[in-house]
Amino acid sequence: MKSRMFVCAALTILAAIGIASADEVFTAKMVRTKGLSKQSVHLDLRITEYATQEDADALQKILAEEGQEAMQKALRAGDRGVAQVTGGRPLKVNWVRVFPGQNGSTVIIVTEQPLYFPGEEPATGPSGALGFITLEMNDRGHGRGRLAEVTAIHVTEDNVLEIEASRPTTIEMEDVRRVQ
Repeated sequence: MKSRMFVCAALTILAAIGIASADEVFTAKMVRTKGLSKQSVHLDLRITEYATQEDADALQKILAEEGQEAMQKALRAGDRGVAQVTGGRPLKVNWVRVFPGQNGSTVIIVTEQPLYFPGEEPATGPSGALGFITLEMNDRGHGRGRLAEVTAIHVTEDNVLEIEASRPTTIEMEDVRRVQ
């Protein structure tokens, strides 16, 4: 399944205006509906470093010249924080980029592996899958988000980031807050 993320190539188009400081913490509630019940689990994201425009340009160049696998390898080399679901193990945050908007910002986060509800990691998941989180934050530091398991990343001729998700649905995130 392909999802178009109109973040204007989340890697190159927008200049980083007012990069947020290191050691920011976001909390969120990952939510899903299963049958008639709604289940949720707490997620903590500790960001130690945001990507700069230069970082984004370098990553875009790798994608253009060497392809998706090389870009995923470069993404995996990043160490910009930690993501942890309650009851799960901590995962390395490989990439974080903020795109300021009129009434808030969009935060793009890539984790070393997809995030799952505790006890539900697939036994045979796609090799090399990354977690892809999009947070839509308002000026007060509150928002919502989505989380997807990404198996491929492409950039269209219009410089729009396009992701391929291995699962047909994404996990919604509610009550997202910037707490630090």
